[in-house]
Amino acid sequence: MLTLAAVAASGHGRVTRCKGAVMDYQIVLSPEFKINPNAFLSAWNDDVDCRDIALAERVDQPPAGFPIDPGTVLIFLGGVATTIATSVVTNLINKLLERKFFNKEPKPACEIVVIQQAPGTQLLVVKGQGR
Repeated sequence: MLTLAAVAASGHGRVTRCKGAVMDYQIVLSPEFKINPNAFLSAWNDDVDCRDIALAERVDQPPAGFPIDPGTVLIFLGGVATTIATSVVTNLINKLLERKFFNKEPKPACEIVVIQQAPGTQLLVVKGQGR
């Protein structure tokens, strides 16, 4: 798992701490997409627009009460300012998937399901459409 200090030291860009209310997101990428978790993590943290919202970290344990299949990718975005709408985060995920992972035809159809967890935490499940 990457820490803020490790990312700052790596030269990936500026690390900004948010003051005020924040939201944490856990991104669950379905194994059907065969996305390497480290590749998604690097793609997110290398993208200026994504990184400016939050740094991505790898999660090794599924969220409480949400059993997942082995091979499912879990990514954590912590400390996202609540002034940033969930739709902005899901749009960034969609754009990143389109640019970096779904760049061959036919492009897989996907949807992002938002599940409210504990206050201040949302689960974003990226799965194939119609599943």
